[in-house]
Amino acid sequence: MGSNLASGSSRTTITAIPRGLNAGVPKPAFARAAIIFANECRFSWTDWLVQSPLFRPNSGSICGGLPMPETAEQMHERLRGVIAASRFEALSQPYAWQPLDRSAQLPADALAAVRDGSSWYALTPVSPDAAGAYRVLVFHFAEGSNASGFVAWLAALMKKEAATGAMVVCGFDARATPALWQTSLGLFDYWGCPWSRGDEVTALVERLRREGAH
Repeated sequence: MGSNLASGSSRTTITAIPRGLNAGVPKPAFARAAIIFANECRFSWTDWLVQSPLFRPNSGSICGGLPMPETAEQMHERLRGVIAASRFEALSQPYAWQPLDRSAQLPADALAAVRDGSSWYALTPVSPDAAGAYRVLVFHFAEGSNASGFVAWLAALMKKEAATGAMVVCGFDARATPALWQTSLGLFDYWGCPWSRGDEVTALVERLRREGAH
């Protein structure tokens, strides 16, 4: 499964595999995850209106309890607060998707594994000059925050301000609390951008975190 960040947008549903388990034998209890290539960001986060009462417990309502949608400015402000409150890490090691034999064990240093039909791939450490190398950013969301719309919002900002697409792997957060379910459906995020754009994207995230902290 190759990934060309300049070629367009696609979405593939995947299954994340806990480390140390046989990659060729998926288990029912494995956490489900999704990998999203938001390469051209053809959507605009300004059009993304959050309307679910589950995710907007403090919103106003109209017409028999229907929640009022956020404006673009309100969403931007909310998500800056979310990113500021999240636990953020920019990994120093480059990673890339590498073929994985069905009978092989998942490498101990892999972040995730995905299945595309009968083929398996693992996100494993590589050298900076390796084909398809990503800078990986990690977000664990603060319990009680409202992270709905986060992927569309940040991917669009990355496209606009750092001229790059995004690779996102959502995985099950080991904290597994009810509050986290309402925050992010119980997930945390691995984000990837081309290794050459890593410093720019990291700087963008750090700027958003500073702005959201005030």
